[in-house]
Amino acid sequence: VLLEKIFTLFDQDCDGILRQDDWIEFLKGRLT
Repeated sequence: VLLEKIFTLFDQDCDGILRQDDWIEFLKGRLT
């Protein structure tokens, strides 16, 4: 899944958790 691949790119610590603000801002940038 594309989102899973993108998530993995952001998840540099491999902890499966992203800082939500960064993720939301990224999605906003992609969707607008």
